[in-house]
Amino acid sequence: MGDEVRCEGSQPTCKTCQAYHSECRYEKLPSMSQVLDMAKRLQEAEQTIAELRAAAGVTAATMASKLPAHTLASPTVEDEGGSLSVPSPTPVPHAVAQLIGNPPPPSQNVQAEPGEELPPGPTPKGLLHDLSLDEDGRICYYGPTSAVHDPPAMPPPSAHSPGHPDRMTKTTIRSVLAAKSQESRSWEDFALGAAAVQSDIPRPVVAKLLHIHWTWISPMFMWVYRPAFMRDMSTAGPYYSEFLLVVLCAHAARFQDNHVADMLISKARLLLGTAVQQPVSIPTVQALLQLSARDLAFGSISHAWLYSGMAFRMARDLGLHHSVLDAPGLTDLGPVDIEVRKRLFWSCYFWDKAISLYTGRMPALTELPENATVEFFIINDIISQLYCRWENSNAGHTRRIIAQRLDSWRAESPLHLVCDPDNLPDVCPPPHILSQNLLYYTTVILAHRPFWSVAVHYEACISAAHSIEKLLLLLERTFGFDNITYLMAYCIYTGASAILREARSGNAEASTKIQTFVRALQSGAKRCPLLERSLSLIRKGLHSPLDRSSTPRSVAVFDDDATAVYNYVPAFPYFGYSDVGDFDFSENPSGINLDTFSTLNCFPEAYM
Repeated sequence: MGDEVRCEGSQPTCKTCQAYHSECRYEKLPSMSQVLDMAKRLQEAEQTIAELRAAAGVTAATMASKLPAHTLASPTVEDEGGSLSVPSPTPVPHAVAQLIGNPPPPSQNVQAEPGEELPPGPTPKGLLHDLSLDEDGRICYYGPTSAVHDPPAMPPPSAHSPGHPDRMTKTTIRSVLAAKSQESRSWEDFALGAAAVQSDIPRPVVAKLLHIHWTWISPMFMWVYRPAFMRDMSTAGPYYSEFLLVVLCAHAARFQDNHVADMLISKARLLLGTAVQQPVSIPTVQALLQLSARDLAFGSISHAWLYSGMAFRMARDLGLHHSVLDAPGLTDLGPVDIEVRKRLFWSCYFWDKAISLYTGRMPALTELPENATVEFFIINDIISQLYCRWENSNAGHTRRIIAQRLDSWRAESPLHLVCDPDNLPDVCPPPHILSQNLLYYTTVILAHRPFWSVAVHYEACISAAHSIEKLLLLLERTFGFDNITYLMAYCIYTGASAILREARSGNAEASTKIQTFVRALQSGAKRCPLLERSLSLIRKGLHSPLDRSSTPRSVAVFDDDATAVYNYVPAFPYFGYSDVGDFDFSENPSGINLDTFSTLNCFPEAYM
């Protein structure tokens, strides 16, 4: 009789559950009674929708025939934040019809009151010719010199329907988006289960990582529009892909489990190869942007630059930089589609400026939608006008214009978004609100630092750095520094560079503030290795010899020679502008190889 082997009685588990330390469960198929019950409920829901559509059409026609024409407009009421649009009873069926898919009746065109802005009006004909649909029905962008683009035939304008007759008001659009957002929440449980099956990631892990993403990562850049993503996750719609889901989870896993994060990022890179071979899509752009952020945090500067460039090119290919509602193909897009495109374009635009700051390189996205306001150009103009390589013979005037626009933006910002460093609350506001205030003071430093040799600009940099330190102490008391974002880390580094000379000269107050900056970067470096590079630069600057001759001079004694370069942490090549004279950019009085600054990898990126 051969040797007997005793069974240990263990249950088999799959490798995925072993890796995630999850319980391996095999879901049973639903019984026939459950299937029949679900089918009955679905039939009842479809019948209810049909009744709502019919009722909306009848109600709209009845109310429109009874009310005089002047009551079709929405009155406005004054709020502490300005005028708010309050829809009259007439537009209500219009909104309901939009929610359930019916176009509004022609008699329900709503005119805007002075307190309510409408979406952009008809676009110049030249811009309309740039967008078209390809053979697969995708929206594509081509410029006027294209040799592969056949401009679409534009319908002649009609005297009876000026502009876009079916365009909704902003109030109606907000109502539609709010309703769609609430609707998507009801799909989330089902969507998480479907995503777990497709991606082989246990459902509890997907739920936890997506919760981290929506809470901490999403508010910073809003790369992904949650309602559209969660809806399409359950229906395999156009705003979801497995590639995007895995990148989102890998992004968030950095703050939970490094082992899981490594596994997910490896899988994301495999899916990347497939994604770039497929037609350009919005989920691919969103995933590439977040891969760029992740690789920058881990010091893979070249990969981060490559991924962001691919995302920007894809965004242009999709025509995201055109807010053209009258273009062929765009007229059929709903409010959610327009919102997804709009958010993604501005995410690309802002990330372009952020990665340009970190790497000291010129921005790639400079073309804005035709209805964009000048506020969106401030940081872009600082980089391209004050830190460019070519000669700017009127740099002082440029700085004054930028400073005026920056001050105007700050003064017009909503009060609930403004943090006054001298009157801070006891509890820190959400990190994405604090980040905006940190970025404001960082922008002040960037605008004044090229004119460092003038005392007034020197003091402006010092004052802004002190404000940054006060905001950081508020953040530390409430949230701590472990999860500082990439944007916060860059602001910390810039604030430290502004007061480094004061700390090196023995100023006690500056030394205390430098310790706050160093403490914040040390905590953030636990999850963002690139911050070690910034820390080493600050420590090196603290121990370098102080040049006593390089003292900022007042405007009264300032002359045209602005060639003194001060020994502080370089976030950009310092050209020593004069605020009252021209400067020859061919001069390099410091003897430093300025070409090396364009690839200076000293900027942290620790997205939440």
